[in-house]
Amino acid sequence: MVLGNQLRQESRSQVRLAALGFTSPLPGLDIDALFAHADAIRPENRIVLAESMAQYRGTKAQDAFDFLFTQDSDAVAIAAIDAALRIFYLPIVPLAEAALADRADGGSPALRDAVARARALFQLSYPEYILAYGQQVNQGGEGNQPTPPASPPTGLA
Repeated sequence: MVLGNQLRQESRSQVRLAALGFTSPLPGLDIDALFAHADAIRPENRIVLAESMAQYRGTKAQDAFDFLFTQDSDAVAIAAIDAALRIFYLPIVPLAEAALADRADGGSPALRDAVARARALFQLSYPEYILAYGQQVNQGGEGNQPTPPASPPTGLA
């Protein structure tokens, strides 16, 4: 109940902290339970739901991603695609393409790029996907990991 009330907060950081509580292995504190409270979350904070999908281990992923793509927010849709890439959720491509088709403006360039990136990654074999996704992360893509140095500093070899 306390976590449900925290989801109504204005502060995105407070909502993010409450959402973290729904990644527990305890019954009733999983991502599906978080989505049961989705309507309580302010629209501007629903990106937290999309980010939480990177921790998803349930059986209702399609319902959750469908909900996220109906939010009329490119930022939420892009975060959902990024989360799907983290958990290797292949059905995100047709869901994202359908969401693009439903948008009057065809989606922002950033959203179209995210869909194209997901489509390209999921056309690879799983080992190639892992390598390509890892390279993307290391180049400052999703995950904002620093780019490793090209060569070791001189004098340390």
